[in-house]
This record gives sequence, structure tokens and C-alpha cells, in this order.
Amino acid sequence: MIIPLENKIEQIDREIIPNAVYDLVINRKALKLKKYLEQHPKLMFNIAQFNQALKVSNQYAAQNKCNCAYQIPWITKYGADNGKGNSIYLSFTQQVEEYRYMIRYWYPYPKISNMRYLSMIALGTLQELKLDKTMIGEGKNPCVVGQKNVIVGKVFQSNYQFIRYLDNHYIWL
Repeated sequence: MIIPLENKIEQIDREIIPNAVYDLVINRKALKLKKYLEQHPKLMFNIAQFNQALKVSNQYAAQNKCNCAYQIPWITKYGADNGKGNSIYLSFTQQVEEYRYMIRYWYPYPKISNMRYLSMIALGTLQELKLDKTMIGEGKNPCVVGQKNVIVGKVFQSNYQFIRYLDNHYIWL
């Protein structure tokens, strides 16, 4: 089901938030949101893919091309409230509008887009983890040992334990 076109982009930006993290995003609970995404890496990767799909649609629009509707790969707030589950689609026009809305209302603007906020947390977390894993692969010490902020609430005794954690939780970078 495509979200009705009469919905304004501000409303769509709110309704496409994953239902599981809706309150964390709306209330801007960054640390709890990061912890949730670390525990649910599939959602974190889906958010990254969603951003890429929006970017591609915006590029197509700039070239006067068209793209297909995009199925959002998580249960959205809209889907949960309307009993539609994860069968929610964004039309090409909605994808372009959402991307431009996310860019227009970006940090440090006080009215940051909800999906932009979620994306910043998800993509930032992926970048941090990838950097740490790359440094370990190069034989450098990324300071993951004894640090609670690498993975929220988790302390690692060795770099090997950190790598095992990533592999066991399917966080492939």
C-alpha cells in the first residue's frame, strides 16, 4: 500500500519511522536508539539501504527520469497503526520529496527531519564500527578494549572479542 498522496511530507516523515523505534526517534533518545540498532543490525542496514534508494530516486528526478515505488523494509508507524504490517510503499514522488525534506531539515537546523535523525544515528554507528574493525585488521589499536561507548553498554577484553561480537551479531562491515 502506498501512503496516500494527500499526506504532507512532514507527516510521511513521521509515519515511515520504524514502529519499533518510533518513540526513541520522536523523543530524540540517541543512546537508547544506538543501542537498539546495535542489537538489531538488520534494521541498521535497512536504514542505510533506504537512504541509498532515496538518493538514487533524487538523482533520477534531477535527470528527468522515473523510478519505481519503494517498499519500506520494516514495519512503519503507519503500517502498524493501519494494520498493513511491512507492506508500505513510497511512490517515486514521495521518495524524492522525503529525500529533499531530509536534506532541507538537517542538523543543526532545529527542525531536523525524523528520518534524518534516525539515519544519522544508524549511519554514524555503522561508520564507527567499520572504522574500529578496519583498524584492528590493520594491526592498529582502535581502543575498543575497556570502552563502553564502542558498543553501547558492552565492554570488550580484547580486539578479538570485539570482532567475534560483530560476527556473532551479523554486523558485517
